[in-house]
Amino acid sequence: MARASRWWVKWAIGWGALAVVMAGAVVGLYSSPRSTGGGRVATHTTAARRPGAPGTSSAVAGPAHVVAGSSATDKARVAPAPVAGGVAAPEPAPGLGVVEGLRVIKSATLSVEVPRGAFQDRFQRAAAIASAHNGFVAGSTSERHGRVQTGYLELRVPAAGFEAVRHDLSALGRVTDQQLSGDDVSGQVIDLDARMRSLSAEEDALRALLAQSRTVSDTIQIQQQLVTVRQQIEELAAQKARLDDATAMSTVTVNLAEPGVTSSQPPRPSRLGASARMALDGAGAVLGGTLVVLGYVLPLGVLGLLGWSGWRLAVRRRPAVAG
Repeated sequence: MARASRWWVKWAIGWGALAVVMAGAVVGLYSSPRSTGGGRVATHTTAARRPGAPGTSSAVAGPAHVVAGSSATDKARVAPAPVAGGVAAPEPAPGLGVVEGLRVIKSATLSVEVPRGAFQDRFQRAAAIASAHNGFVAGSTSERHGRVQTGYLELRVPAAGFEAVRHDLSALGRVTDQQLSGDDVSGQVIDLDARMRSLSAEEDALRALLAQSRTVSDTIQIQQQLVTVRQQIEELAAQKARLDDATAMSTVTVNLAEPGVTSSQPPRPSRLGASARMALDGAGAVLGGTLVVLGYVLPLGVLGLLGWSGWRLAVRRRPAVAG
């Protein structure tokens, strides 16, 4: 009987531990964050190739001009870039076309390698390009690494001149990397307009009621509702103003560097490293879930152990009492 009892206790402990681990795995995996897709209209990244490099001709193919649309099935129209004098022109990223009725926040990041000793001149020319297109420099910095210089400028330019500014900046030197993106916020603007019209109608109705109120309590209550509605209208108007500014003025960031500066971009991780990180994240999620389950189960286990101990003690005392 004692052996059977001990075997049953071991069996219960083993299966209980397995149940806790499995429950922890489920909790950890389902509670881990998941990446969600955004509402981008179009994104593209290109890296320029040196003319005459192995596997390429001296004339680099031109960009693919992407016409941004409201759905992910929009097609691209391709047009070759002009090549002059037998030398490949800088290879810009595909452009974000202008589609009537869309409100798109455009942004671009360019990395340009300038000739040695010409950094200051190209830095000033980049700022002049923004001014020439009715834009301005929102921020800039430059630093020296030994004998070479690097720096960046963040330009804010009208959306209508976005492509022209990007083209002019590409002519400052050899484009080594470009990133181009556009966020379609047309739906947000339409939603904000509809909500503001609805709140404005509600505000007009409340003002009419206020003019007809005859008691102090009614007047105070209507005034409080008017204040709340007006605050909501102003908040929505501020959001719409920010979207209007972001769509009217595009952001172009240009990184300038002389030859010899190590790229500041992090190296792309290998598949093995990414798999190892995923394995570690999964193990951490399972361990965290197991701890969560133990936090719930441990108090119940302690109560069960106390009850079982009391039952065993009572069973042992019965023969003594009978005798």
